[in-house]
Amino acid sequence: MIKNVLFDLDGTLIDSSKCIYTVYERLFSELGLQMPPDEEKRKFIGPPVETTMKRFLTRGYKEAADRFRAIYLTVDLASTNVLYDGIAEALAALKADGKRLFVATSKSEPVAKTILELMNVARFFDAIYGNNGIDRMHKAEVLEALFSECGIAKEESILIGDTVFDVEGARKCGIAVGMVNYGFGRAEDLGRHVSEVSFFADTAKEIPVLIGESK
Repeated sequence: MIKNVLFDLDGTLIDSSKCIYTVYERLFSELGLQMPPDEEKRKFIGPPVETTMKRFLTRGYKEAADRFRAIYLTVDLASTNVLYDGIAEALAALKADGKRLFVATSKSEPVAKTILELMNVARFFDAIYGNNGIDRMHKAEVLEALFSECGIAKEESILIGDTVFDVEGARKCGIAVGMVNYGFGRAEDLGRHVSEVSFFADTAKEIPVLIGESK
């Protein structure tokens, strides 16, 4: 039985595309790099910044990631991030059903907490875990830290995400994973990992129902 529900942030709880693209545009301009087309930009959302910048730089990607996070702090987070329709209601329904809720994201942890506070949904979560820039950058590392420090059982937990990085992180951590179809990932991106997904939700309001049906 699922008792703990872990949520990805970007593309699962919030549409952060305007915010993230704004930061990358400024970073690329500073580095003298050309922004890729829209379909390629979509892949910026999900992986750690370091992973993305390795695709464009042969060296200095760690410094570029640090600069990305510095620029992020100058952006108006309230106007460039939007809570997906039905998320607040879904979180309330899960809490009413006795679930413990967490956030596990590759985004900077302080930024993630700030955004969720601004969206007025931080109150639903027992804990919010993110990238600490040291030993918690990839999804599996964030998940393992969460389980270690919060003392919850993996067999009673599920991660809800939107990209292949969420599926891979859940697999490495040994937990179930459910996917949303309204985020930045695509089912076809999952390849052989598609069989590892417990369910696909087309809307946020479906999440509590599908979790309730999961074994």
